[in-house]
Amino acid sequence: MEGVLGDAMKLDLAYGDIFFSENPQSLGKVINFFQTVKAPDDESSATHSGIIQSPYGKTIEAVWKITEQDLYEAYKGVRVCVMRWRYMTELRYGMGMGEIRGHLGESYPYFRLLLHAVGLAKYVHWRTPVCSELTAKFLMGAGERKNWWGWTPDALYDSIYKNREWDLVHEGVL
Repeated sequence: MEGVLGDAMKLDLAYGDIFFSENPQSLGKVINFFQTVKAPDDESSATHSGIIQSPYGKTIEAVWKITEQDLYEAYKGVRVCVMRWRYMTELRYGMGMGEIRGHLGESYPYFRLLLHAVGLAKYVHWRTPVCSELTAKFLMGAGERKNWWGWTPDALYDSIYKNREWDLVHEGVL
């Protein structure tokens, strides 16, 4: 669904929904360039991802540090795609959160972006994940995938967007 949400309109969000966004800033443009070069489909639009923690838009994501934010405040005026895994349950959500909750407050691992750019992030690991790895780690804990290191926002988006186990909740500008 394309469009712009009015101030009174809220999305039908659920615990464990995943969101993707475009980062129009310089870092987002650099991420997008490297993702496009490496993408099998020669396209890249998602440069950030995170997890929805409540129907009210509370998120957990890796920005300047791994933190919680409000989706509506942080992404107002930004194009966002929200996806829902059909098999997400309260138990699976709890298991996924158990995998990532310990990362809260950690500084963003900017050095890992270089590993992603040269294709080594899947093989060289440190403790703290970038945004898409945090999202993939949550999904791994919930039982949706088998690994989490090395995922870029675009690769994660591509693996979810056309997957029949996932439903589109929203696609458009908040």
